[in-house]
Formats: sequence, C-alpha cells, structure tokens
Amino acid sequence: MKNMVQGKVLEFEILEKPTFSYIRIHLKKGQSVQCERGTMIFFDPQLEITTRKASKGFLKSLKRTLAGETFFLNEFYARDNGFVGLAPPFAGDIMHIPIEERETWKLFSGVFVGSSTNIETETRWVGLKKAFFSGESAFTLDCTAINGPADVFVGANGAFYEIQLENNQVFNCVNIASWPL
Repeated sequence: MKNMVQGKVLEFEILEKPTFSYIRIHLKKGQSVQCERGTMIFFDPQLEITTRKASKGFLKSLKRTLAGETFFLNEFYARDNGFVGLAPPFAGDIMHIPIEERETWKLFSGVFVGSSTNIETETRWVGLKKAFFSGESAFTLDCTAINGPADVFVGANGAFYEIQLENNQVFNCVNIASWPL
C-alpha cells in the first residue's frame, strides 16, 4: 500500500493503469463505500456488505436502470479497518473525482464505479436529439456531494486523457466521461 492517496473522504490506490485498472480502497473503522453491482472484485472479511436501492424511491431506481445503471448499489461498511477492490465492467482506466459539498458532476451512463456514501445520484434525460447526434446515451447520472466533500470513482473504456481548461474555455470532444455542472 505504498501508493495510497488520501481523497476527500476515502484513502485509495489505483492499480494497473491505464488498462485493466482497479482501485483498492482502504476503509477505516466506521467508514463506508458504495459501488455499482458487478464492480467489486475482492473485499476484506472485516467489511460488511449490504445491498439497497440505488436511488430514493422505486421509480427513481427504475429510471436508473433505463439509463444503463443498476437498480441496486452495494455498500461496504468497515466494522474494523479493511479494504475493498473495485473495477469497471470493461477493460479500461479508473479516475478519482474529488467533489466539494453541494458540487455536482454529470456522468455519462455506465461510467460510475463507486463513491463515498455521501453522494446522491439522480438520473437525467439528455434528450433524444442530443443522444442521437452525439452517439451517447439519452441519460446522464448526476452525482452530488451531500453532507460534506466526497469521492467518486469513474471508469473509462480505455485510458483517460485530462485537459486543463481556463475559465470560460470550451472544449468539444466525442466521448467524454464526465464534466462538472
């Protein structure tokens, strides 16, 4: 665990970049992490796993499935210090996004891997016209940090390429994984 990074809430390391990446999250006693169904590749027996609806309300969780996400999220709770390994469902890279309280990031469908448990997700309709002409999903997943800063982990089908933009600078691309609102 020599390359551990302290996020806003969680301590983690991303391994095997940029292809077949996975993330090892170290949970201290009392901490939790939530993740999409099918992303967990290993976990310490000190962790307790529970499954719950991904969104508050049955219809919101159902809407999530229409957008290509899962109806349920798994949550790992540390009864004592432990770790969990997560990987995207495709052979690609993982990126950490630190989010400040009340900040929202808009993610394209299918890129959400996991997050600290103080992230609230909402599925949004992009519109048929935008979806048709962009070649992307007609839905996005808005991730908002509630009750303090948070950590979100997203996956890409391939490697990430980061571009630093100046204030009010616009950059158009074909297949971007996420952007802040």
